[in-house]
Amino acid sequence: PEKPEAFTRDEDAYCRTYALSPEQREAIRSRDVLRLVQLGGNIYYLAKFAGIFGLSVQDVGAQQRGMRVDDFKHMLEQSGELTHG
Repeated sequence: PEKPEAFTRDEDAYCRTYALSPEQREAIRSRDVLRLVQLGGNIYYLAKFAGIFGLSVQDVGAQQRGMRVDDFKHMLEQSGELTHG
């Protein structure tokens, strides 16, 4: 719990603690999980960041597809992969 709190308190200081590159820090600032993966991030840890960022699985899926979240959700609904119940 202390690490997410430290990140939330001062993102840039947290990133400097782990020697993130300028490109990685920019991806953090822009909440671009896909870019973090491209820059070598471990998906397990990035899933934790997505939670801290307040991103849902659909948000990350939309990033991967280069789509708006609403369009991504609509695509999932049309394919039967996303249902409302």
